[in-house]
This record gives sequence, C-alpha cells and structure tokens, in this order.
Amino acid sequence: MELTTLERDIISWLRQYCDDADVQRQLPHLELQKREYTGVGYFLHFTVSPSIATAPESEGDVTPFPGPNIASSELESGAGTAIFLTNGKIDCIEIFAYGVSFPEHLMNYTLS
Repeated sequence: MELTTLERDIISWLRQYCDDADVQRQLPHLELQKREYTGVGYFLHFTVSPSIATAPESEGDVTPFPGPNIASSELESGAGTAIFLTNGKIDCIEIFAYGVSFPEHLMNYTLS
C-alpha cells in the first residue's frame, strides 16, 4: 500500500525531529498495512521487519510519541499527529483534527 504525500511528509518530519533511537531505526523499514479514515483523521497501521531490534524493556509497552502539528486552510482548527510503538515496534501513526472534521485528501498544509 502506498503512502500519501502527507503521510510521507509526516515520516520525513519524524526522521528530522524525533530523537528516539528506536523510532529512527525503524522509520526506513515501515510497511503500511492499513489506512483507516475516521472522519476526524486517520489511523495508519504499519509492520516493521522482525529483524529490526527493539529495546528489551519495551516488551508489553505501548509508547506514544508526539508528531508534527498540521496547519491548513482546509482544517477548522489544525491537526496533530502521534506515533505509537507497541512492544518497541512502530505500530500506528494517528492523524487527528483539533476541530470536528479532517478531509479525506488534505492538499495544502504545513507541518511544525
């Protein structure tokens, strides 16, 4: 499954600004398995190769990291993102509106 431009830009932002070593090690190896549109955003579900090492203390943990904020004239109040690691592996990126809706295809935006 192919990433959209917005999704690729979010991953690029994470590569540049997220300082977590586990996240950085996994970002180049993400494979999108499912995109779930909710009307107020998306859940992007990923798999990461089992050969990518994780920290031993991460077993059983779900760890969220903040991602970029999204500003756009197409959004009432902007949007945010979060990346979730489950058992030390990137599992999901959530994109969520701060307002009441998120367009299915956001075209014009900036990340910060």
